Amino acid sequence: MKEGVPQGSAISPTLFLVYINNITSAITPYVKHTLHEDDFAIWSTAEYTTTAKVGVQATVDKVFKWSQDWGLTINLNKTVTTKFSLKTKERDVTLTMNGQPLPTEDTPTFLGITLDKRLTWKPHIQKINQKAIRRSQIMKKLSSTKWGANSKILRQVYQGYIRPVMEYASPAWSTAATSNLTSLSKTQNQNLRIVLGAIESTPIKELHKQAETDTLENRREQRTLTLYEKSKRNPTHPLYNISREKTKKQIEIKKKPQPCNERKI
Repeated sequence: MKEGVPQGSAISPTLFLVYINNITSAITPYVKHTLHEDDFAIWSTAEYTTTAKVGVQATVDKVFKWSQDWGLTINLNKTVTTKFSLKTKERDVTLTMNGQPLPTEDTPTFLGITLDKRLTWKPHIQKINQKAIRRSQIMKKLSSTKWGANSKILRQVYQGYIRPVMEYASPAWSTAATSNLTSLSKTQNQNLRIVLGAIESTPIKELHKQAETDTLENRREQRTLTLYEKSKRNPTHPLYNISREKTKKQIEIKKKPQPCNERKI
């Protein structure tokens, strides 16, 4: 409101996007960024921690100067830093903004995704699983044998209110270990038993068949492949260049043709 943007109007989000879009000019070389509305993240990848720290610190200084020039205030309490590394030895990577050290966070949250230092996705999966379990309590209240909803309504409640929590941004964390993803499958199976009124010993395959619901594993794989195909065909997609690069498994290895063994009949 201090800058004259009317609160609650339809044009306010558009004006804000135009206003903040120039923040990308503060990015220094070898530093990448992502910007979604007012959620801004920068990162750098390097073999040595000090190399990445120099580039990120230079960007932080330029971003702070940009905010001063454009009359914006950066909330230092919501600005955190994280070092992602597989090394067990800790190194100091403290960054500063306007002379104040930025707090470090081992499990930061960005756009609803909880990250961890080793990118195992375990904290994020635990969080969404607990959230789905809390929402499942509504299913239990609606499934009363005397006045409860039928299986069709319960199925709609699960698919529209509980399952989206366990699938939000799933292509990003679908690389998690099977031991971490199993908890989500167990939560779905419990909800399907409530939908169908099935007993605990009902086979898992029969649950999915009767509920006409696919497994979470298959749905994650389908969503990941859909994202991959979209990014590969859209040059303006942020993942366009990455999706077109061949991975180690996709690199063609030339092999000598093996001679066929002839058999005499």
